[in-house]
Amino acid sequence: MFIAIILLLYEGFNVNEPPLARKGKGLTQNNHLSTWPSYLHMYSFVFLLHTLEAGAISIQSPQRSLTRSVQDDVFFSVDVTCNGVHTIQWTFMSGAVSRTIGTWQPGVYTNITVDYLSRVQSFDNGSMGLSDLRLQDAGYYVVTVAERGGSSQDAGFVLKVNGEWAWASANKRGTLLVKT
Repeated sequence: MFIAIILLLYEGFNVNEPPLARKGKGLTQNNHLSTWPSYLHMYSFVFLLHTLEAGAISIQSPQRSLTRSVQDDVFFSVDVTCNGVHTIQWTFMSGAVSRTIGTWQPGVYTNITVDYLSRVQSFDNGSMGLSDLRLQDAGYYVVTVAERGGSSQDAGFVLKVNGEWAWASANKRGTLLVKT
């Protein structure tokens, strides 16, 4: 759709002069007055079209900051609305670490990474469940919804995980001692 609009823009879309008659002229003194308003209308149309497409994705969430304890489950609740075919991707970020949790297309496929496979549940509305929380799960979670046409929308969540690190040591007899 953008290609057709750009061709009209390039050709000037001037009704007073056939597009091929102007080829190679550019904006000269002879044709700039009659061509310029057409360019303005086309730029307005392209901007309007881009605005409509960018607004086609919506991510709603009741809560963006969550606090849970170690071994709890968390549900990142979102409601994605999208006019076209879309893909949902969740990413985890903390400090220098950034990793994809999973990507899915509602009703078509689900691809959860190996690190999260046993703990993540995906939902068609874009929501994600993460079970058996660990301290290292604390951080920033981003859901990205992307359409085939290239437009996308992001929403971020902060997860705080309360708890203590568990450590283990063995005594002289080989007995494992665990303290939490």
